Amino acid sequence: MGLMFTVSAYGQVSLKVSVVNNKTGKPIANLPVILRNTSIGYRQVRKTNKQGKVLFKGLSTSGSYTATSAGTAEFYKFETQNITLSANKNQSITIAVTPKSTKNLGKITVSGNNSVAHINTVDAQVSSQLNTAEVENLPIRARDFQQALFRLPHVVKATGGFITAPKMSINDGKPEYTNYLIDGLDNNENDVGGPKFPIPQGFIQNISVLSSNYSAEYGQSVDGVVNVTTKSGTNNLRGQGYFETRPGPVIDASSPFIQNDQAQAGFQRYQGGFDIGGPIVKNKTFFFVDAEGTVDINDNVLRVPQLGFSKTLEGYDHKGLFSAKLDQNWNDNFHSSLRADVGLVSLERQGGGLTGSGIIFPSASYMEDRKSVEVANINTYHSSAFSSKTSLLYSHFYWNYSRPINPGNNPDVTLEDPRQIAFAHIGAPGFPFILFENTGQLKQKFIFTHGQHQIKVGGGIVTSNFSLTGGGNPNGSYTVMLTQQQINQIKQKNVGAQLGIHDVPSDARVTNYSVNLRSNPFGRRQNRFNIYAEDLWSVSNRLNLSFGVRYVYDNLSKGGGGTGDWNNIGPRFSFNYRLNNKSVIRGGYGRYFQKIQYTIVSDALEFGRNSPDFRSELKALIRDGRLPKDTNINKVTFKGPVSASAENVKYLQGPSRSQLQDQSGNVFTNTARILNPNGYKNPYSDQFELGYQRQLKQDLFFSVDLIYHRTRDLFVLHELNAPASPSYYPLTRNFVPPAGQSRKVRSPRQADAKRPVPILYNSQGKPFGLVQGDSLYGVSRGIAMGTNEGQSQYYAATIGLKKNRGNDNYSFKIFYTLSHDKTNTEGFNFRAVNDNQFSKEFGPSTNDRNDVLKGFFTYYPVNGLHITATTNIQSGQPVNRVPDASKYYYINSNGQKVHTTDLNGNGIGRSFQGDTYSTILDRTPGASRNSDRLPWAVTFDLSAQYKLSLGGDQKLEFRADVFNIFNAENWSGFQNDGVPTNQIQVGPASSGRFVQHAASPPRQFQFSVHYLF
Repeated sequence: MGLMFTVSAYGQVSLKVSVVNNKTGKPIANLPVILRNTSIGYRQVRKTNKQGKVLFKGLSTSGSYTATSAGTAEFYKFETQNITLSANKNQSITIAVTPKSTKNLGKITVSGNNSVAHINTVDAQVSSQLNTAEVENLPIRARDFQQALFRLPHVVKATGGFITAPKMSINDGKPEYTNYLIDGLDNNENDVGGPKFPIPQGFIQNISVLSSNYSAEYGQSVDGVVNVTTKSGTNNLRGQGYFETRPGPVIDASSPFIQNDQAQAGFQRYQGGFDIGGPIVKNKTFFFVDAEGTVDINDNVLRVPQLGFSKTLEGYDHKGLFSAKLDQNWNDNFHSSLRADVGLVSLERQGGGLTGSGIIFPSASYMEDRKSVEVANINTYHSSAFSSKTSLLYSHFYWNYSRPINPGNNPDVTLEDPRQIAFAHIGAPGFPFILFENTGQLKQKFIFTHGQHQIKVGGGIVTSNFSLTGGGNPNGSYTVMLTQQQINQIKQKNVGAQLGIHDVPSDARVTNYSVNLRSNPFGRRQNRFNIYAEDLWSVSNRLNLSFGVRYVYDNLSKGGGGTGDWNNIGPRFSFNYRLNNKSVIRGGYGRYFQKIQYTIVSDALEFGRNSPDFRSELKALIRDGRLPKDTNINKVTFKGPVSASAENVKYLQGPSRSQLQDQSGNVFTNTARILNPNGYKNPYSDQFELGYQRQLKQDLFFSVDLIYHRTRDLFVLHELNAPASPSYYPLTRNFVPPAGQSRKVRSPRQADAKRPVPILYNSQGKPFGLVQGDSLYGVSRGIAMGTNEGQSQYYAATIGLKKNRGNDNYSFKIFYTLSHDKTNTEGFNFRAVNDNQFSKEFGPSTNDRNDVLKGFFTYYPVNGLHITATTNIQSGQPVNRVPDASKYYYINSNGQKVHTTDLNGNGIGRSFQGDTYSTILDRTPGASRNSDRLPWAVTFDLSAQYKLSLGGDQKLEFRADVFNIFNAENWSGFQNDGVPTNQIQVGPASSGRFVQHAASPPRQFQFSVHYLF
């Protein structure tokens, strides 16, 4: 019999076929191999070389291929079918053909099927992938491709900082650092990260996750790369129409915890679409079109104890995704494709809160709009000597984070009760944020074949132009403290959720008023350039060596300096040795560079100042050695949006922005940012890998990978005007106050006096900076800049077992990862709790999981019926132990005792109330960052689908998905962006105190019907 194993990734779309003797393992030379793809009219014949190898180059990803080794007098004919290819990859299969015995057995053809990557006989790349059938079988919420990725090793749901933050973490890393590609081209929202176009499931042929030691062709991430290969049309007209629904609480289990991933009481989803592909000219021109629309109905709860009412607010989210693709075979050697994608997403923030404790009223509600457009052209040429791939991309992204539902020139108002607890936000959202991004990309690759060397060289440029309009409310922002009598007056009006700014008593006391004075659009252009070269040397039919190098440059690395980071040279090396026909050992090393997140520069511009007082403050910091002596103040500062405040303002009678324009150069701010005068470094990661893979049976595969990543120059926020650390109450590990010692801590005013530029207060309580004896009222209390003081270490061991269906009625994949990730930063906005002491922040990453067991099992009991069960079992995420405010206090300027979580008075962690996520909170004394753990999390999902034949190629598919079938109430392991998190707990671990703020979604159901033709 014959044996076929391995499909693995290495670069561009080509297929290398190796033919060996199944008994001796020796290569078979001069044997014809036929590769054909009837769906696009492709057929080529090549003879194996002396190593038993033959290379087919410039292949289309359309349809599937069949590889056939010719039968001879010595060997039986072998055929392997259903070989699918992924964009931007070299792939390899090995055919082990069986020699004929002395007895004539006649004509025998041995067939095998392959469609999934199993044994890598090429390099040391650690990757995983899902093909079309697996994506279709898996239970996936809302047909969201990111939900499918959570089924793969080294991929977990991310803890983020806001509701639309990126959802996915690779290697327990930062979710904003993942590099997203479609057909090998940029699909990143390049401001804060995440995919720009949320590619619909119906347009996906293959999803690959490159998590370690991948080719020099890929970069821009220290964590991983996600590449989606899109579908193309074939000679056969194929398509489908579908309708999918989430009925919601009518059938879902109930939960006391309301989540942002559609567990609200009243949630419903309606989703429908179609895709169709086929020939325009047979064997030459093909098309594929996909369209999808989704409507989500969300219920938020507005609960206001101060006003004595609770109301459910209904909101609607809309999503429309449209994709089209043309493929043209100009001749046997030249292929082109043209792809266009349009995404229209509107998310309603109708008020209330996902937690039941939100304070936004409908008058301040808003829409979040995300619109994306991508147009890509790929041209591939190949000959016997080389292949070429030229790719072009244009993309546009529009993000309006807070489009008011009730437009008008309204101020925004925050109402506080006598205890200074905010209970209502009314009038307007109060934070305009409109981002435009236009991106162009050019990629060029050449692959040359010379003897046993396959040499790949290439490069490209990605240029993005950004424009952002941000800042405060140009119509004014009021913070109002109401007396109980005034609150009772509002209650008597009985306006409930319709509370507006004119329902507040006119004599309400305004405690703070500000108005935006400048909100002009601003931005920069980011240019990223790369070149690379790589040699895949086939030393023998068993041993492959790969040598590569990649160079990158990012113009944002200039920061506020004169030169950028020009020394980003990343070597790559790997070996792959085939021990026998069924097993390989492999290993490698690579240095990977991260792109500079545009937000680092954007935030420095948005919170930039350049007033005379602020410049004087910077000069003082230069004299103090906090900034380099050669700092060019003109380059590090920017005239960004600025708000002015006014004292003794009557409610709704604050001065307008025009009346306060003369203050624009003399406004005190709590925080400002500057560009780094030393520029920025591209973060880099040194990655090591050693792995073993074995084919246990014809359709059963085992693998183990050992991984170590050492990452340096990660971004943090460095505070230039940080107060010195308090000596009398150190926030150090294992510190416990002596019995009876006072829990009095340093007040904010005491901390302000210890800043390099002291912040003092005049007789009216107005703050000013003291610079060389001068009182400057236009300074900033804190001045931050991005630096590269962050680092991390990641260790992992992953064991995988995979089974194809073969001749059985089941298939499965299962992975277990034992890992640990330690870091001193959680992203580019991370600050040290004390005076830039980042070494004391080194601890488990917020997304660290020590143990993760995941997998899926598909059972085919009868023809047309598929049942897939999945599991995700993981140890608990880290817990940050924060101070109990009831135990710590300071004395304010009026002699009053004020309880606080801010133990050093520097402002970090001052606003924690248990309902928002933050990674820069003070820690309870004696605890290091993220030193505790949540309980384990266990989730099982189930999908069942049945296809009913209607005759010919027409089928009707009925499908049901059940998520969290055992209705587990997990405290850990679920995505918690912008919702309460259990990862923050009050008090030391010794207290044993755990307060549950949230849980994973309860059992939920999803139903769909598909018509396929």
